[in-house]
Amino acid sequence: MAIGAAWASVVFALLCSCPRGVLAQASDDEAVLERPATEAASREGAFLPLTLGSRLPGRAWAFGWGGYDSAAARPVAEAGAEVRLWRGLSVRGGAAYTGASDRLRPTVGLRYQALRQEAHGLDAGVAIFYRPEGLTEPEGEIEGLVFAGKSFGNTALFGNLVYGQDPDGHEHDAEVRAAVMHQVRRFGFGADTRLRRAIGARSSAPISIASPRYDIQAGPVATLSFDSLLLFCQVGPALVRLPAESRLGVVAMTGMGAAF
Repeated sequence: MAIGAAWASVVFALLCSCPRGVLAQASDDEAVLERPATEAASREGAFLPLTLGSRLPGRAWAFGWGGYDSAAARPVAEAGAEVRLWRGLSVRGGAAYTGASDRLRPTVGLRYQALRQEAHGLDAGVAIFYRPEGLTEPEGEIEGLVFAGKSFGNTALFGNLVYGQDPDGHEHDAEVRAAVMHQVRRFGFGADTRLRRAIGARSSAPISIASPRYDIQAGPVATLSFDSLLLFCQVGPALVRLPAESRLGVVAMTGMGAAF
């Protein structure tokens, strides 16, 4: 948890020190947007630890979280920031703790929100990310992602379909993520889930007894907003399926975020 909080503090400081013009490169339609409240960002899924929210909530936002996954028997942590570049296009950068290297490693990606609920009936888009570790790709993976979501007043539903592979194309996995968030003023609550499954490997690659076949994480999420700062946590079951055994445990994560 200290790792996530430390990286979040660094990210917040960098964002706050950026010139105002850098964070305001939006279209004419978006130039009139006020600084987004964290309540709205929370409802729109900006701070979900597993599922990618379907809407760009503002000009910039940042997050940092950490915790422990007892099924995988390792700590987990990530911190990052996302900045809107133009219209629905944003760039994300940060760092994630990986069990393969026992250290923080960089992650980066681009996201484009192609559909907006006001005009098309739902929010949706695509994203591509490099992550330092995947389900069976300890050296890192490239993820292609389709995201969608829809709001019903103060409640929003989100879904992601993800395909990932290592840079050499030897190992592959697929993910399904789903979440729901409901906001009541400063308080947000909901649930966040993820299923990852290995879907193939190069025939000549050795099969490791420690290589997961699939894993599942799920659990309730709660957020508490203080103006531009937000605290959030998730606690729930985790399952890792290995070739010879299944490991059931609990994953607990807590962190903070900010919207600008």
